[in-house]
Amino acid sequence: MTLAKKIFKFCLYISSAIVLLFLIEGIYFYRIIQRENTLTKADAIIVFNGFRERVEAGYKLALLGYAPNLVVSPADAYHSSTYNRRYGLPESVNVIREEKARTTFENAFYSGQIIRENRFRSIILVTSLYHLPRSLFLSKALLIGQGVKVQIYSPPAGRGNLWFSSSGRKLIHKEMLRFWGSLSEFLYCKAAGGVPDKSLNDFKAVKRLRALFSI
Repeated sequence: MTLAKKIFKFCLYISSAIVLLFLIEGIYFYRIIQRENTLTKADAIIVFNGFRERVEAGYKLALLGYAPNLVVSPADAYHSSTYNRRYGLPESVNVIREEKARTTFENAFYSGQIIRENRFRSIILVTSLYHLPRSLFLSKALLIGQGVKVQIYSPPAGRGNLWFSSSGRKLIHKEMLRFWGSLSEFLYCKAAGGVPDKSLNDFKAVKRLRALFSI
């Protein structure tokens, strides 16, 4: 076999592997996004902050008695106080602050620490519908071996339009690309032995890649 044929065969294998990975990822995203919001009571509600409707949905679940503990990641003392005044909570609900997260991976990482420290055995993960597949994958990856049951919930608004609007499909496409960035963060964290002070997103090469793919 000539060198050119070997190179062609190698490139063909790599291309096939990439296509297969994206196909598997697409099926995974579809299955999670199509999953219905059916919940049972849990030890804690974990909200991955970023948009008001996520926090509002988490507080509504807490008000309905789905869990005695509520974590909003991230939320400092000022924002936690603001949320409590805005949405109100019974005294029976314990609000646990998480103030460090800068990315979705760090949401999962620091929330995972809280889950382990408090020995929660079940949680309800709350975030936007398009954001659920990546958030769920990271949360489960960081809780492997802990025996924690993870349920998922997204605010009802926009659920029916996600697949049928160009803006919704664009959100899913960006999330599928960001998934690989979060996976890189996961590996970077493992190699560094924890979350470094400098986020992976702060590196110039990563910023260029994000700009290139508009993510």
